[in-house]
Amino acid sequence: MSPTATDVLLAIREIATRELDLAREVLPAHELIADLELDSLTLVTLLSSLENRFRVRLPSTDSTVGCTVGDIVQLVLQRSEEPKS
Repeated sequence: MSPTATDVLLAIREIATRELDLAREVLPAHELIADLELDSLTLVTLLSSLENRFRVRLPSTDSTVGCTVGDIVQLVLQRSEEPKS
């Protein structure tokens, strides 16, 4: 079964808390770099964890500049619907 937007958002929040030690609320409108203050290492950790959890391939951290949490949620949903090769 494909994940829902809520599933992905909850996963991002869990990863932010447990793996990134982020002690703030994570909302869909938050920008990864400007609002959550993620650096390249924490972005890689977040994307890798999402890839592993949802079995999807996500773009490199270079393409996430200016992305919001909501953008990442939508990207995971989109990639999870693509046929697996």
